[in-house]
Amino acid sequence: MTGRFHLEPLNAKWRRHCFLVLRFDGLTIHFSDPRRFGRLSEPRVSEFALGGFSEDSGFWYNRKPSLPKGYLSRPRISWLLGNGDQTGVGNYMANEALGRLHLSPFLPCESVGEAIRLLGQCAKISAQSFRHGGNSFGSGFYSLDGSEGRYAPFCRFYQNPNVPRLVFQQRPVFTRFTPDGCGIE
Repeated sequence: MTGRFHLEPLNAKWRRHCFLVLRFDGLTIHFSDPRRFGRLSEPRVSEFALGGFSEDSGFWYNRKPSLPKGYLSRPRISWLLGNGDQTGVGNYMANEALGRLHLSPFLPCESVGEAIRLLGQCAKISAQSFRHGGNSFGSGFYSLDGSEGRYAPFCRFYQNPNVPRLVFQQRPVFTRFTPDGCGIE
């Protein structure tokens, strides 16, 4: 989620964070990640994946993803982000989905139906974000063509100055709920 691909030669700021170089005929692509969260792995099909991108068909939804374990026992935000490597859910998607469904991030899901609705909302947000070129939040992370993602203005909760920001398990959480699950308002 934090890595960046560079087509241009790397300056000193990015050179020390470069973890992969791909060389093609006349083209070099560098992958850098200053926070060291970025990973590159062989693509795999996951029964939990909410969707993805295919050159042939564009963005696709998995209409019936399997539910990762822990939705009844772990806080919703921890469950979503703890399974993000399989589902594709990242922090802004999790915060947006929880906010739009008026769910406390600090409590577990109440039912399998709620967990399915929550993942479905994440998939909708992911597809909307994809149609707008992703999310950059002015952080300097760009697409290969040099453009920033244009989805940030559509976020109603994540990085919204009118929504309280809390830190929960070392992650920013934008919510109107307190850690005990009560509403702030």
